[in-house]
Amino acid sequence: MGRNAKLQARKQAAEAGEGNSRSGGVRKKLKAKELAPRPPPPADGVAAAAADAGEVTTVAAAAATGGDTAASVPSAGGLYVAGDVILLVGEGDLSFACALLRRLGASAYLIATVFDSDKALRQKYPAAAGNARRLLSAGMEVIYEVDCRELHERTEFIGAFTKIIFNFPHLGGDAEEAGVEEHRALLGAFLASAGRCLEPLPTAEVHITLKSGEPYASWHVEQLAKQASGAEDDASPLLRCDRQVPFDASKYRGYSHRRTRGDAYAQARGLGEENVVSGARTYVFRPSREALSGA
Repeated sequence: MGRNAKLQARKQAAEAGEGNSRSGGVRKKLKAKELAPRPPPPADGVAAAAADAGEVTTVAAAAATGGDTAASVPSAGGLYVAGDVILLVGEGDLSFACALLRRLGASAYLIATVFDSDKALRQKYPAAAGNARRLLSAGMEVIYEVDCRELHERTEFIGAFTKIIFNFPHLGGDAEEAGVEEHRALLGAFLASAGRCLEPLPTAEVHITLKSGEPYASWHVEQLAKQASGAEDDASPLLRCDRQVPFDASKYRGYSHRRTRGDAYAQARGLGEENVVSGARTYVFRPSREALSGA
């Protein structure tokens, strides 16, 4: 099957709500929740960047494009809005997912995934169990033992999400234990997988947030999308780096950055979160022209 045929099949599967999750796929869940329609995107990159930086509200951005401004549209930091279908990857103690839930409520649908098992997560992060209960009681999902490089292997994820988030990815351990190339390989594989799980729309986005400085700058994450293709027989990239925006942790009340090795590891070494989130930036990726032309 050629690339265009594969992409078309993905799009049709997403629209039909095909999948094997407990309630019949992400799309069917969303239809059951009757999510509010997403507001139109800003008309140009300047408006988009301003919204991302929190300089304009989602309502103002809608007004700039002739959208409905009669009612306030829930938003979270400018990047996430009502009607979003959000997949969170490598979620740590699930506090970022809870922060989005606090801002967006039932106007968006969240699936938070973690690499650890349920038991391991609770051992590493004492707050994780309560955060998981909060998400589940709100009708959202928490899925354990999910590898960020294999998202597309869950058929219900294919073409399902408007936003996919990976905050502060790290393989764990000290710098010498996981170097630049190992992290580039991790994020390259993540982007290739995540690109297949986005809705085939020009406004769908993958977000990777990184700490400033080295060694993170040497990962050159903005270049990795060029190498992230969706098929072995086609090197065409699925994504492109659209922009970078500052990460403002204050917009996500209740969010706490957590180290990969857990709270006890961080406390024993006197590691706080301020040196991580201060100056951090979010890299925003969108579907490439090649991917959209095949959709």
